[in-house]
Amino acid sequence: MRSLANESDKTAVLGRLRALKPDSARRWGKMSPHEMVCHLNDSFKAAIGTKPVSSVNTNMLIRTLARWFALCSGTMAARCAHQAGDGSPKTGYVAN
Repeated sequence: MRSLANESDKTAVLGRLRALKPDSARRWGKMSPHEMVCHLNDSFKAAIGTKPVSSVNTNMLIRTLARWFALCSGTMAARCAHQAGDGSPKTGYVAN
């Protein structure tokens, strides 16, 4: 399993981030590269507790299934990090 705790995985991720440019082709649906970096930043902040996460009234089964889907499929985004909604403002490509 890949992990940022693994040095080779971390190096690979950093290389991919360094290769991004403001005019890179979109590969994330409607998000530009800049919006995707902001989205990832918000997701990490939520995970470490520095960005508040809005609560959703769901039951334990729904939360468990959603968590499994998000972690195993890699396609579900954190609710708090929706860039068109309440995500971090785009302040500049290099700044983010």
